[in-house]
This record gives sequence, structure tokens and C-alpha cells, in this order.
Amino acid sequence: QSLLRYIAAGLGVSYEQLSRNYAQMSYSTARASANESWAHFMGRRKFVASRQASQMFLCWLEEAIVRRVVTLPSKARFSFQEARSAW
Repeated sequence: QSLLRYIAAGLGVSYEQLSRNYAQMSYSTARASANESWAHFMGRRKFVASRQASQMFLCWLEEAIVRRVVTLPSKARFSFQEARSAW
């Protein structure tokens, strides 16, 4: 039980949610804990989704440039490989 508490603290969730043991909690406490965790997970989900989408877009753009589906402007100062963040 104490090991699960340490793991829950490291993950940022409550012990009850990690162990699924709600026997010693009142309904109000369980609901408050669930609401707090829901906000945490929604923020984390947005962060992970936006990062994943950015990486996928950069991979797609690189392949599109290599296949010449997308062409870079003729006056571009840097190629895509030289300055990925600029594109």
C-alpha cells in the first residue's frame, strides 16, 4: 500500500485512483479527487496531442518536399534541412 502511494505521488494521481480502492472515501471526497485528476489529464492530453501533431506535420512536410509535392520558394534563404523550425 505504501509503495502504491509513492507511485501515485510520482504520477500525480491519488492513491485511490491508482489502486481503484475507494472503500475508505466518502462520495464527496472521491468526486473532488476525480475532478482534480480530470483537469490534470485534460491538460496533459492537450500537451501530448499538440506535440505529436507537430512532429507528424514536420515528418509529412519533409517527405512532401523530398517528393516535390510541395516546393519551397525560390528565394528561400535556407533549405528545409538547414532550418526546420523556420518552416
